[in-house]
Amino acid sequence: MAIPKYYEITLPLLRLVSDGAEHGAKPLVELLAKHFCLTNAEFAEKLRNGGTKFQNLVAWAKVALKLGKLIETSPQGSDRITDRGKQVLAENPNMVDHSFLMQFQEYAEAKSLTRKKANKNTGKLSKGAGA
Repeated sequence: MAIPKYYEITLPLLRLVSDGAEHGAKPLVELLAKHFCLTNAEFAEKLRNGGTKFQNLVAWAKVALKLGKLIETSPQGSDRITDRGKQVLAENPNMVDHSFLMQFQEYAEAKSLTRKKANKNTGKLSKGAGA
């Protein structure tokens, strides 16, 4: 199987932390690699910054889930599911991607702020901003 996109990782990640326990980053990455049947070469594929591509994608999946308040990170750095994350799993969604996460105000607001900041840096107007 090819390396998945970050939004393909979000739902399996949420399911992995659904037991309510705290999960460290390394074990989660390893379990997700097994879930996606990554080869050793795929798992070890490097980015220019020296990190691995798959670990980076898992990190982005975590960011998306955290912005949607579906998981949280403990002070010790471990990830765990939230009540909202449990509710989402009870709905049995096919995918937890950007479109799905936009239903949550916190996620939508964070994405809006990111978009505004990017537009400010490029000098572009955002949609609905007088254009």
